[in-house]
Amino acid sequence: MTMDAFFSLHRLLERKETQSVTVITYGMCAYSTSKAGVIGLAKSAGKEYAETNITINALAPAVIRTAMVEGMEPAQVKYMTDKIPMKRCGQLEEIAATIAFIVSKEASFNTGFCFDLTGGRAVY
Repeated sequence: MTMDAFFSLHRLLERKETQSVTVITYGMCAYSTSKAGVIGLAKSAGKEYAETNITINALAPAVIRTAMVEGMEPAQVKYMTDKIPMKRCGQLEEIAATIAFIVSKEASFNTGFCFDLTGGRAVY
């Protein structure tokens, strides 16, 4: 756990806030290793802080239609989306709606979970 993450959790405890979301973005070998680490961190920290009324979850999106993706060559975007079973990029609104759910009272029993937003492409 990084010092920033450690201090963030203590700030949550002090302020009695109850939800945390980790967002994971797209990339390969080092990326996959770090992604697995973030998912493991969310699972471990979710269990560790479960009795404090703080929920800790991760969000793992595939290619999301952002300004960065808009600036890519269309062939590169097609290459990436062709690997997604839904054959499209995710939308920022879909990410926002999922995060809104994760931090809602309705999701207060979810902790230590990785929410998948890959259009069916999850490879972890």
